[in-house]
Amino acid sequence: MDQQTEQQKQQAQQGDVVEELSIFLNDFTDSDNDAAGLAWTSSLERHPERQGIYIAEPRHVNLGYYMTSADFGRCIGLVARLKPGLDEPPLTTVLAGRMTEEIIDSHRLVDRALNDEEKELLKRCIKPRNGSKEDALTHARLLALDYLSTLRTQCSRPFVTYVDGVAWDHLESPINLKTHYHEELVFRTAEELNSFRTITEKPVDTESQIEGRRNDLRKWYEKAIERKLKDFGSESPLKNLESYDVLFDEMDKYERIVFFGGCSLTILQHILEKRPELAHKIHYFQQGGTFKSELNILGNPLNFALNTKAAQFVFHENQIGKLANFTLIPTDTTKKLEFTTIGLKEWSPYIGLHTLCFYGRMDPLVLISDEEKQETSASTENLVAWRAEKVHNTDYADPNFKGYKAVMADLVAFLISFTDAFDDRKTPQGIVRKSNIGVKIALRKSSQGSDQMILEHDENSPIRALMLDISSGSSVALIEDTRSLIANARESG
Repeated sequence: MDQQTEQQKQQAQQGDVVEELSIFLNDFTDSDNDAAGLAWTSSLERHPERQGIYIAEPRHVNLGYYMTSADFGRCIGLVARLKPGLDEPPLTTVLAGRMTEEIIDSHRLVDRALNDEEKELLKRCIKPRNGSKEDALTHARLLALDYLSTLRTQCSRPFVTYVDGVAWDHLESPINLKTHYHEELVFRTAEELNSFRTITEKPVDTESQIEGRRNDLRKWYEKAIERKLKDFGSESPLKNLESYDVLFDEMDKYERIVFFGGCSLTILQHILEKRPELAHKIHYFQQGGTFKSELNILGNPLNFALNTKAAQFVFHENQIGKLANFTLIPTDTTKKLEFTTIGLKEWSPYIGLHTLCFYGRMDPLVLISDEEKQETSASTENLVAWRAEKVHNTDYADPNFKGYKAVMADLVAFLISFTDAFDDRKTPQGIVRKSNIGVKIALRKSSQGSDQMILEHDENSPIRALMLDISSGSSVALIEDTRSLIANARESG
């Protein structure tokens, strides 16, 4: 705990509250985003001197296409067997959408030609065009409501929640939309899941069929959002962020502004360009970056690749130097720790269920509980509690099972930034310790000829990076008791 935080707590207890603005900025991918948000709201609950704003950054979607987890795995297997081999890992080819008609026509498998069914499957790996902005914002609203259900389980204090409509106009789409896990399904009811399955089983051989499916899915989202709003008294807790001026005017009221970023650097670029007088009071913590190019599955770290122009602008030293401080928590750090799914579930059933679905690539239809079949109008709270019990299935307690453990990048980044959770933390693999070093951003050519943003050690740089070391020299430490980790961290953050 730094000296300023201690002073704020003392003044708050004396009735003279020193306010600080805490902004949680994140997107929608896997359960680590959800988990970091829960840690953030837990900190708000303990700190009356902090005012909170949660900003949900949308991602591109295309509602006309769909690929199951099984299809995704089969595509990766086929790409791995192509001859001649491609110049990048099969996961990168499929996930980044680099498959083309030319590759399919000019390659064969190791022992034979591709058959028609295999060619059609590989064609489904070709990256589709991005969908509309309104589809993306609708998707973001549903996911934001799901995340708020998680966040409010440990925080009774009000905070503002925005869906960022400004950022979408600047975002790139580094991931093949067909291959992304459908996070919008995790917290849906049995009725909603069955309806989704019916819609996605419709043929999409023609553009008119694709558009028909897209319209059906739009109606599906509308109904899901309407049902979800009942959890919030039928009044939406979401605000649309249609201009950053609203946010900047709010920021202007505070002397200290702390950002935690788990998405693109779009907002920070806009601050530095349009309201640079705010920069000197901004303490910015961003998950992203790596020292190892092989960790850049998508060419650049995802949070930089979402808006490379913003990242390149922000990382210019004349810009970073305007901030109170800028700290990165790189992939090299977040991959040092893994969390068991059971341990995450014991901390939060919401996080445990979300983790099982994403990292175990579970089809949520498989997780529908017997209780849900009997009580079709169950609340989200009951639905999650029933499904989360399946985390204790003996398979998930097996270290060899795919859903046994997960990397929780944003959760680690939040805890290492604002608590002492990893100051001499004992694990079965050794004691985990954090350090703080200076880094700069360098550009290196990839095998594809593009520039990759790589971290290099430089103590003269204004950019700091938080790192983790394990005393035994192990590459990864396992966190089995997330609940106690968070409980101890709450005392310091």
